[in-house]
Amino acid sequence: MEFVFSCSNSPATVSYIEMAKKSIDDARRCTDFTQFLGTAFPELGEILETGKFGNAFVSDIVLDESKPVRVHLFTEPKYEYLDTRPVERDDIDAIMTMCEMTRCANRFRIVGHNGYRLSLLPTLDGFNMTVRLSRVDLVHEFPKSFLTGLDKGKNILIFGAPGTGKTTCLRSVMRLIDDRRLNCVVIDQSDELNVPGTNVRLFYPEKSLSNGILEAVRNHTPSAIIMDEIVTKDDVAAVMNSSDRGVQIVATTHANTIEHIIENPIFIAMNGGRREAAVGDEAMRKSGNKFLVERRTAPTFDIVYDVRKKKVYDLAKHIDAALQSSENGQNSQ
Repeated sequence: MEFVFSCSNSPATVSYIEMAKKSIDDARRCTDFTQFLGTAFPELGEILETGKFGNAFVSDIVLDESKPVRVHLFTEPKYEYLDTRPVERDDIDAIMTMCEMTRCANRFRIVGHNGYRLSLLPTLDGFNMTVRLSRVDLVHEFPKSFLTGLDKGKNILIFGAPGTGKTTCLRSVMRLIDDRRLNCVVIDQSDELNVPGTNVRLFYPEKSLSNGILEAVRNHTPSAIIMDEIVTKDDVAAVMNSSDRGVQIVATTHANTIEHIIENPIFIAMNGGRREAAVGDEAMRKSGNKFLVERRTAPTFDIVYDVRKKKVYDLAKHIDAALQSSENGQNSQ
């Protein structure tokens, strides 16, 4: 099949893909990714069909050259090797002929397979490969407080470690938004949020996530924006800008606990900022401090959601409690 470049990428990746494209002859080309993997590595057949290794869901299939195939388990910090032959360079090259670039460096979509994500791991000799399995058919069961917040137009930040189901959770949010017929734009850089059967509008920005957010607000009048992986200060600034203009935001970020979100220096402004406030004489006698640190304004996100524990937090209350605890801790020293 003809390889399609949707955007520029790192020079090393581009030159490698061009080499792979030329080196794989027509006899080894395959138009279906799962068919190729199931034939090349029969032990992957059931995993690709069920998404499971034994009773555990598989998050990633790892193809490292000269090593057996291994699988990373969903929500587990460990992997399992399969009883397969070692992965060869031709295997990786053949798979790359079935891919198209995305807007993210070393990340690709697999043609004909919505929701799958393929990433290259550069090495000294070439590239290894990680395949994130699709979860487009899974539906996340939300607690009632999450659904209430979504219906009321609250801004929601979904957090969890890599591979804990944040993107799966976003796809379920997309289905809920679609049921409510809201004018929603999904900012998608990796083609992981393409959910068949929904009418939610997908936007693939030419540049960064932050530019995509601002372009969607300026040009497409969304009432809600959904996005994956807030990471940089530019992302934070674009989210705050959009929220200030009345757009509901549902997004994800990497974190293990709500404390990590509160303490992340990149999120300080998004968490309401900080300022010193003078206290009265009575409060000063109790605390020993004339000034205390408090939030400058309301946080951008009203609630945060722990995708693993399925727990909803009021972000403002937790920030205030953390600041008060910090003050008390300093006073006791």
